[in-house]
Amino acid sequence: MLKMRLSEERDVKIRFHHEHDPKTGAFLTHVAEDYRLVNGVTVCKIFETYDGEEHSYMGWAECSVKDRYDKEIGRKVSLKRALFNAGFEYEDRKEIWGAYFQRKENSNGTAVNTGTV
Repeated sequence: MLKMRLSEERDVKIRFHHEHDPKTGAFLTHVAEDYRLVNGVTVCKIFETYDGEEHSYMGWAECSVKDRYDKEIGRKVSLKRALFNAGFEYEDRKEIWGAYFQRKENSNGTAVNTGTV
């Protein structure tokens, strides 16, 4: 999970979820409103807290059965779509992308922001 503070009253948490099984290969997914045969799915959820309320937004990326599954590409595509769905301003998106690219992963797989939080 990536955590950051955009302003005094705005906190953002970003989580990624991956579905991919290299042993079984392609599978049906219904992340979108229909079923598709895919090689993998990455879902990005953004949780934004402001004015004492939590708002959530989602974006996803599907990997074609013809492509090699890559977690990093899935993260970038799903984050881009989640940010679009959330309607963040340019400066907020710039700060979020900066924190994303500066992140490090802990041994348990959760991301931490190495910049200012």
